Amino acid sequence: MNGIQEVGSSSLLGSTNEAYIMKLFLKLVVLTGIFIFSCSSNNSETCKVDYDCEGTLICNQVTHKCEPFVCKTNTDCVETGLICISNKCVPATISDKDAVDTTDLTLQQ
Repeated sequence: MNGIQEVGSSSLLGSTNEAYIMKLFLKLVVLTGIFIFSCSSNNSETCKVDYDCEGTLICNQVTHKCEPFVCKTNTDCVETGLICISNKCVPATISDKDAVDTTDLTLQQ
């Protein structure tokens, strides 16, 4: 009878260890998931103005995402025939060429 108790207590101890290890593993999986989600959400950080972005990144006013600077005004696009739209130098169409670039204008008193 004494041998049965040892086997029973050993088995009980073993299942307790397995349950502990399983709980620990599940906690580790959940914490890893939270960490990965929080890291990936920083890459797609939303912004409203350039100051919301880190370093030399600027805020794209169309996508509201921080991205490397390409252009802010048409004069930043060095190739002929390109205009700046949403931080990208794109070919100007006939209607775009007639439009006034209001970002270069300043109020005069």
